[in-house]
This record gives sequence, structure tokens and C-alpha cells, in this order.
Amino acid sequence: MKNESKKFLFLSGERPRNFHGTLRLPSSKSYLHRALFIASLASGTSMIHNCGRKLSEDVKGTLRAISAFGVRYRYSSKRNGTIIVASSGLLRFKSKEIYVGGSGTTARFSIAIAGLACLANKPGRKLRICGDRSFSRRPMRHLLDALSAVGVKCYSESEEARGIGALPVVIEAGRTPARFNEIIRINGSVSSQFVSALLIASAGGAKRFVIRLTRSSSSVSLPYIDATIAVLGHFGVRVHVTRSRDGAYSSFKIDSTSVKPIATSFTVPGDLSSAAALGAAAISAGGSITISGIVDSTLPQADYAFFEFARRFGAKVSLRSNVIRVESPDALSGARNLRGAYSASDSTVRSSHRDGPIRFDLKNCPDLAPVLAALAAATASIPIELTNVGRLRFKESDRVSSISEGLRRLGLNVFKGENSLSIGPPGCTLSCNNKKRRVKPIVLDSFGDHRIFMALVIAALSGRFGGVLISEPECVRKSYPSFVSDIKKLCHGQPPAIRLEKIR
Repeated sequence: MKNESKKFLFLSGERPRNFHGTLRLPSSKSYLHRALFIASLASGTSMIHNCGRKLSEDVKGTLRAISAFGVRYRYSSKRNGTIIVASSGLLRFKSKEIYVGGSGTTARFSIAIAGLACLANKPGRKLRICGDRSFSRRPMRHLLDALSAVGVKCYSESEEARGIGALPVVIEAGRTPARFNEIIRINGSVSSQFVSALLIASAGGAKRFVIRLTRSSSSVSLPYIDATIAVLGHFGVRVHVTRSRDGAYSSFKIDSTSVKPIATSFTVPGDLSSAAALGAAAISAGGSITISGIVDSTLPQADYAFFEFARRFGAKVSLRSNVIRVESPDALSGARNLRGAYSASDSTVRSSHRDGPIRFDLKNCPDLAPVLAALAAATASIPIELTNVGRLRFKESDRVSSISEGLRRLGLNVFKGENSLSIGPPGCTLSCNNKKRRVKPIVLDSFGDHRIFMALVIAALSGRFGGVLISEPECVRKSYPSFVSDIKKLCHGQPPAIRLEKIR
């Protein structure tokens, strides 16, 4: 039997000589998920604009989900992408199964909507929600327990998976949940998506709930809850938020005077997770980038935090309405670092952090962890510590372990804590110091995780490590399908060589 060939992205190892340009952001899949599900709960036709000329795999998963609930849609790639959503507002199990791919948001929102908002079902009808192999270890138990407590019949299909509530999950339709209580309790310390899922489903259901957080002070990723509330508000649904004495969110309630979501138009903002990856690439490559297409800077996005973090790496960041500009320390000083030697940026950053590592608290912006880890590898001047990253173990891959393995293969010292990740200190690097004697490129595993893949590309652009081969480049289709081609555009046809390769 012949061995199958595997795809890799090859980067030849030089640092870009002239990394610069202007790019328009892809649309935020976080906002697009929310707009599509909420539009599905509205009776009438909604227009979702700025969806992108190419839809990510995650968004395709959400389109499969709303179609399985009996909602019709039409997508056009013209004018940067528009999706027309037509719904009766009365959802039902039109299909027996929803395949969500690798989208955790799609899975969690679908589970909650199937349990609370599908009011046109015949009793006893079942819906199976399944996904790719990453879901075998991604927990849904807190969401399933919260729904079960108000009478929804939902459970993991496999006995072995019920400990964490992993997919596949089955939801059984009933006339009305038998114990429709006023309060749904949910642990907010695991995933903000549980809270967002319940908010959206409650907005479309026959009964309004108070959603109470059982560990409010430990709740995570609050900007994503704010995003859900913002989109609900755009569709005419008001949410009352109660805070505890320490200022943390403690409960949410849909305004009793609010009707169900009203069909309308919504423009999806640009994706700041993608902006963070592009900004980090510019810093690593010693260049600059202008990023347009934010669309609405007033909408909450957790990854705005990256641009403050970037300043701590010595970068200059300018934010002006619809445009972000990031200039690396090398671009500002005119220094060029084509061979991977220490550059002006190293002394700039190191001199301002003599007391220890730079610490980044990622409680509200966990997706930035791989990008910041890659920047630590790229600058290699000071250690950094990322805190509140424990839940990254339950993403598309165990991101704490995945990025650690990649950076270790590049020669970095990496230390994993229960809820932290440390990279450095300097002096441990680098295998790249011997890159002239090394003929073969370093093979890096992305673990099929789009954020790990992008982080490894960012690190490689620094020119410190010689040639690299990064596995499964197709995984970026999950969130940013044009990432590799955009990076090549910013290099303007000059080194490093960037190409796809198949290896047996």
C-alpha cells in the first residue's frame, strides 16, 4: 500500500526584505455566526452584509445548521459577500443531523436553539449534532446540564463521552420542557459560548429566562457575551445585565417587553483575530501593514487587546476609525534584520522589561495566545508569560501543548503551567543559530488547528529559524481562507520563498 502524500507550507527561512502593504480584513466569523442564528429566529427576510467573498468552513457549518432548522438562505459573493436569510421564525428539526465541522460556536448555539427555540417540532423527534474529531474532547456538559435542568432532553450519544458532554449530542423534541423554570444556571468559567447560546435561544423561545452565572467572578471571554448582546440589540431584543458587587456579570434577562428578533439588515465587522495575526506577522517580519475593513469599531471584539499588547513589543500602532496601522520597531528605526540576528527591536523591548517577563492576561482574549507566543519566538529578546490559558486545551487542538511543541522544535524553552504558558528566557535559542549548517527544514505540526498554523507562519517570518515545513495548511480555511496568499502579497514576490509542498 502506497503512503499518502501530506500537504505542507514551506517557508525558505529568509526574513522578508520589504514586508508592507494594505489588506482588507476578512469578516468576523464570531459576529457572522451570531447574526445568522439570530436572523433565523426572526420572521421575515434579513440581509447580512460584509460576509466575505469566501466563506470560512466554520460559517458553512452554521449555514448547514440553520438550514437543518428549516431556514432558507442565499449567498452572493458580490460586494464582499451578502447572505439573505428567510425564516418563518418557527424553527423545527427539518433534518435528523447537523454536522458542524470544527465550529464550537455552531455546535453550542445549535444545541441551545434545538432545546429551547424549536417550537414547531412533533414530540419525540430527535436531532443529532456532530462534528469533526476535535469534539471528542471539547466539553459541552455544562450547557447540557443547564438545559436538562429546565426540562430539555439532551445528552451525549456515547456513554463514554457523557463525562464531558462531548459530541455527538442528541436533542429530543417535546411539547414543552416539563420543568420550565424561570432561571437557567450556567458555569461561566469554561466558555462564554454557553452564555451566548442560552441568550440567543431564549430570545427565540416561548418563555424568557433569567440566565444566572454560577461562578460569575471567574467568567471568561466577556467581550464575546457583549458581542452577543450587541447583535441581539440590533435585531430588536434588549438584554438586562446584572452585575455582582465586584463588577462581574452575574445574570442576564431578555426584556419582557421585547418581541422575538425582528428581521433586519446587519453589516458584519472585520475580524480582529485576523488583524492580530497580520499585525504580528508585520512585527516578526520587520515591516509594516495597514489594515482596513473594520467597518464598525464600536462593536465589542476581544482581540482589540492585541494592539495594546503589540506596543509592549515595541511596535507603533495607529487606530483610526476603519483603519489600523502596525509598524514594527525595525520599520520605525530603519534597521533591517535579514539574517535573523538580534535587531533594534530586541534592545528596545529588552531595556523596558528588565524586571522579568512580559505578562499577558488572556482571560478575555484567549485566541491571542498562539500569536503572542509566536511573537515571543520572533523577537527572542525577553521571556513572556501568558496567563489564564487553561481552557485553550479544549479548542481545535490542545493549543497549550500544540504551540509549545512547535516552539520547542524551533529551539525555544517553553514551560507549561496548569493555567499559564511561559516562553524564554533568552539565551536558549536557537537552532537557527546553526541554520547555515542545517540543510533540511524543520518540520512543524499545526495539528490541523488554524490558529497554531498561523502562529508558526508568524514565527517563521522572523528569519531566525531557517527553512520550515508546516503541516496541514488547508486548516486556515476554517477562519481565514486567504491567509497564505495575503502573506505572500505582503512579501511582494521577494524572499522568503513560500509555497505548498506534498511530501510522502
